[in-house]
Amino acid sequence: MLKRRHGLAAGLLWLATAALAEDLPSPASCDLNAGEWEQASCLLAPVKTYGMLESPRKSLPEPWRRLFLEQREALPSPGSFRAYLRQAGIREKDIGGALEQPISQNSYGETARYLIIHDTSTLLEPSRKPNFPAFANSRTWSDSKLRILERKKNAHIFIGRTGQSSTAVDLGEALLTTKFEKTQRERLEGLFIGVENLQPRRLDGRGIDSIAPSPGFPPAQMKRLAVVYVAASIRAGRWLIPAFHAVLDQGIPNAHDDPQHFDLARFSAALDKVLAETGKRQRTRRGT
Repeated sequence: MLKRRHGLAAGLLWLATAALAEDLPSPASCDLNAGEWEQASCLLAPVKTYGMLESPRKSLPEPWRRLFLEQREALPSPGSFRAYLRQAGIREKDIGGALEQPISQNSYGETARYLIIHDTSTLLEPSRKPNFPAFANSRTWSDSKLRILERKKNAHIFIGRTGQSSTAVDLGEALLTTKFEKTQRERLEGLFIGVENLQPRRLDGRGIDSIAPSPGFPPAQMKRLAVVYVAASIRAGRWLIPAFHAVLDQGIPNAHDDPQHFDLARFSAALDKVLAETGKRQRTRRGT
């Protein structure tokens, strides 16, 4: 027989249980209580200039089908992924912190479910040239901007144009990185991991920094984002649902427009490669 709980502790337990039983609040465009595949298809809707959205995607490239629809892609173990990181020369402290540490959670004990893809909209000096200069993808420019941006601590991780990354806030700490999360802070803060990707911007004729390079992010940056995604998912104990910042904030005044010119096919291919390389190293170790 269960013992009856009394007093404040019982009240808090009831409130927490009731909150967990309720549906998550949803942004204007997507239902956060749908299945992972449906959520990802909606939360990754292409973002156009000024934050306008295209329709939710009808399908997603691999490996998302394996991860969400078929659920046949197992999470790498911390040990196997650490071996991959060591081979790739990537430090855990640069991708969110130690892999065995717990990920952030909200005030009701629910752990992170989403990884938000941002871009930093870093303004370049005015220029009459229509194209973005080559130095925007150089390590000199990218690393310098990365060090400045990480001090703001308004995202968990910042990723530069050359694939370098820096942890501003450990993934174990709850952090608000969108306006949507602030609409119901008690329930939502801690459920989202925010990742900023350095992107140069230019002012348009309206004085808005809406002009971004196309494609928006180089291959090295996409691959590091894939690494961060896997690391965060390992800490969460589940494959996180990816989301674009602009989709979450759709319909909220002064909402953001990022990420601009994000090539989902390139990111998905980078993630597929990281998973394949991790699995290959894991099989090799078991065979030795």
